[in-house]
Amino acid sequence: GDLGGKVTDVKFTLVVGSEVSMKFYIYTNSELDLQEVEVGCSPAKAITELYKESEGRYSIKIVGLKATELGNDYSISFSDNEGSMTLTYSPYAYAANKWDGGNNLAELCKKLVTYGDKAVDYTKD
Repeated sequence: GDLGGKVTDVKFTLVVGSEVSMKFYIYTNSELDLQEVEVGCSPAKAITELYKESEGRYSIKIVGLKATELGNDYSISFSDNEGSMTLTYSPYAYAANKWDGGNNLAELCKKLVTYGDKAVDYTKD
């Protein structure tokens, strides 16, 4: 589903700072009633409110991802009185899409995956 035909596109990015977050951008052909849209995350993680960035552009973030969680898939579900939709993505999938860029973003993605892998290895001991 796509919230009753309102969603036209979805983009995804990582926000890397003192913590790692996943940010979804949702593009629509009509306004979403933010009071009516219910949002959930699986597996359960802290998420921000669905935010209206500009006309027809909304965003939401999954915040506070640990290094050991970067390989996980995360699903955000949306529903309102006209329909529902679920977006599933992972930080590693984002990294894989940017891997061959030959730029600073590609290097950051490679380091992020290495960091995540090392964290998982460390917690196994």
